[in-house]
Amino acid sequence: MADESTYLERLQALADKVDSPVRQAYFQQFGEGKYADSEFLNLLRDALIDVYQNGGGSSGNINQDNIDRSKRFSVTSIETAALVSTINTAPQFTIEDTESFWFVFILNVSGQSRKTYKYKLLNKGKGIYGVGGNRSVEGIDLELVSNPPTTENDYQTPTTTTVNFGALTTQTVSQWLNGRAQSILIQAQDAGYTLFKGTVNGKQTTYLWIGAPGRYGIGYLSSAMSDFEIVNEVSAATVRAVGITYSFSVPENTIIDYFQYATSVLEIKLLGGIASVAYSINQGATYTVVALPLVAPLNIPENTRVDWRISYLPGSVRASFYLKL
Repeated sequence: MADESTYLERLQALADKVDSPVRQAYFQQFGEGKYADSEFLNLLRDALIDVYQNGGGSSGNINQDNIDRSKRFSVTSIETAALVSTINTAPQFTIEDTESFWFVFILNVSGQSRKTYKYKLLNKGKGIYGVGGNRSVEGIDLELVSNPPTTENDYQTPTTTTVNFGALTTQTVSQWLNGRAQSILIQAQDAGYTLFKGTVNGKQTTYLWIGAPGRYGIGYLSSAMSDFEIVNEVSAATVRAVGITYSFSVPENTIIDYFQYATSVLEIKLLGGIASVAYSINQGATYTVVALPLVAPLNIPENTRVDWRISYLPGSVRASFYLKL
């Protein structure tokens, strides 16, 4: 067996090449004789193994590139014990001494919105992890770095269903759904996400359905606001003008507009030459005459073509009206 001086020389050569105050402290304590011989050799052995496993090696070539690399897991619990078990029971994967490793966990539970958690691997380095590996992870090795907010884009998948609720000012989206004469069938989240989109008090709003699946509306299941989770909310003023003026000259009496976003028309003001205003949202097949002044907002769904048609006052050759959105 090699004597203590041989071990000390090897340890010193490696420690000098590793930028680690902790490992330098190991050597100083050993050299100062703070441990009994047997304890000293055991600790020295462990220190040498630690240096080798974390990038030392007999050649003394230390590579500290710290290349970021991550591995993703879908989980049903974010408890630390569950995350540790997920990593340690995963198919084998290797971490190199040049890598800074991250674990990304996607919490996906039926009836709840999907959340993403990012953890940094600490205290561990090069090795083979997972089933049958030579290294394992403990709770103290995982540091939560980020839990970013989930955006609407995260839920846009081929199986996502979108329900447009128009523009709401006096109702909640839950009340709107419960009052539907034409019921809506909502799928289970395992089958696909369901998004509710529209405007709420002038703000473009998207909700994720996190309630129970089934058919909702009059005579069917009833929802509550706890069944909805806001995933996007944007002021309508940032995406559309607040006022539009339409002008006509005889014989013109119809103009076509397109509303990309669900919109509430709050006011229609006749500026002259007009007897009445009507609108169509079925490309002119039928028209509805607008009763003025408006007693309630005129709600227009997103991605809707609107045909506005006027009737001229007798003798008028020009006319115009104003919309307040």
